[in-house]
Amino acid sequence: MKETYATGECTLKTEVRENLLKSAINEGITTAAKSKPLLINIKDAYTGEGLKMATAVMSSILSVGLLGIMLATFTPIFDYVAYIFYPFTLLLRIPEPMLAARATGLGIAEMFLPALLVIEAPLVTKFIVAVMSV
Repeated sequence: MKETYATGECTLKTEVRENLLKSAINEGITTAAKSKPLLINIKDAYTGEGLKMATAVMSSILSVGLLGIMLATFTPIFDYVAYIFYPFTLLLRIPEPMLAARATGLGIAEMFLPALLVIEAPLVTKFIVAVMSV
């Protein structure tokens, strides 16, 4: 395998045969000296490509979350999925096992939605649903 980039240029450096830690520290100091100031880097990240990426990711997450909430509220789909998890929540003696099973099933659609479902549940159920969501 060639050690070149797609453009054909190779910028690999020679191997360090002396003190590796000293060479690494010197390389880090050199790179830090050549970089832009911190505030300019932060401004570039939040006003350039970072902002475009964040808006693209947030819109997809919000649309999936909205679709999941609508399905959970207006259809019995997640009630049917909850019956898969219900025997396990019943065996574990979780308070309100059907609610925990429904929240676990809702976690299939989106990771944060089960938290909305168990707001009024006992603390143990909230903890178990939170752990299973992650």
